[in-house]
Amino acid sequence: MADFAVFTRQSMPPQLRQALVIDAETGAYLPPVFINEFWRPKSALTPINETVTELPLLLDFSCTSLMRWQLTVQVRVRVRVRVRVRLG
Repeated sequence: MADFAVFTRQSMPPQLRQALVIDAETGAYLPPVFINEFWRPKSALTPINETVTELPLLLDFSCTSLMRWQLTVQVRVRVRVRVRVRLG
């Protein structure tokens, strides 16, 4: 995530606070690493069993804005809630 906003503990958005590793004494935090699995299609997945000896590995690193990250997290949470409600 690329954002230059400075937050105090009280002003930090709750979604961001949950995603960070924050030092309790200093309030300093590590840069967030967000693994976005939301838009990955099933066709991009490889079934794994005992016969699989090798898998392709593709890593894509990019920066996103705080706003886009928050929207992605909110959509993901809403989808999970809807699935829970439907499944009972």
